[in-house]
Amino acid sequence: MGTIDVQITGTGLWLILGAVRIKQDSPTFAGDRIVTLRLRNVTSVSTLKDVDYIIPAGTTADAVSPQLSLFVTDSTAALNEHLQLQIFSDIGTPVNSGGTFQITEADLVAIPLRFSP
Repeated sequence: MGTIDVQITGTGLWLILGAVRIKQDSPTFAGDRIVTLRLRNVTSVSTLKDVDYIIPAGTTADAVSPQLSLFVTDSTAALNEHLQLQIFSDIGTPVNSGGTFQITEADLVAIPLRFSP
């Protein structure tokens, strides 16, 4: 569904926060669907964390999801590492009988907790 990126500006301990909101405009699903947030270290080609959220089956009226979020502390973050929040879904295109399912907000923040000398 999409990605958002951040770059680490110094070696040390970092708190990484990711958040997403999804707008549903009357989509209809035959069964529960899953939205996955994945935090990837693009530089080292590794996954730091995956979080799955279940979107219930049935017809959903127009609504914006609660904030879907993940966080991780990365004690091995190095200068200039490239981190990416990836957003996946098992919802096909188009949604079964019409309607839309779209990302309306996505944030990825890296907060330094302690720099290494």
